[in-house]
Amino acid sequence: MKAEGKVQEICRSLGSVRAQAVQALREDFPDIYALSAEALDTGPTGGFPHHHRLGEYLSEWNNALGRTPLEALASGKREQVLQELVGRIEGRPSAKERFLLTDFHVAYCDYYATGEGRTLTVAACGSAEGARSVFLQNAPEFFHQGVEVQAITGECTDTMVRIMAWIPQPAVDSILTCPLGAAWYYGVFHYNLS
Repeated sequence: MKAEGKVQEICRSLGSVRAQAVQALREDFPDIYALSAEALDTGPTGGFPHHHRLGEYLSEWNNALGRTPLEALASGKREQVLQELVGRIEGRPSAKERFLLTDFHVAYCDYYATGEGRTLTVAACGSAEGARSVFLQNAPEFFHQGVEVQAITGECTDTMVRIMAWIPQPAVDSILTCPLGAAWYYGVFHYNLS
């Protein structure tokens, strides 16, 4: 077997072990599993980013524990692992607070014509310029003249609350967990009345 083949085989084995570790944690330590997504700042519990990062966390050396978290759990150090994860959360703003603290903007056009239908085009990004740029690159030119850009703040207007409701939660979660400006969202909602 070539060296490349051995490395690939080991990588597959490591991936399998990490997946087994995540499943075991979920079954044997559900409280730690539930806390891990927030502690590791991965987005929704149970999603691919959460499981991927959790598998890495369980199998990597941890200075606070003096061993890998998986070894700590296997040797009965449940409380130490739990405290290490809680320590990661304390003092960090919640996902909603982080969302409101970011420079998060939405560019949109809400177009409707009597008897024809309604089209809502929405772009979201980490800056006003970014949101406008995403909108202009993706929206049909017809909607460009009606584009509006607004910041998402703690004092959102009713219009902005309605528009934000059309951005799927997984997209919001992804934007919140990516470096500011690295992720954006674009979507179109249309219904026809004719």
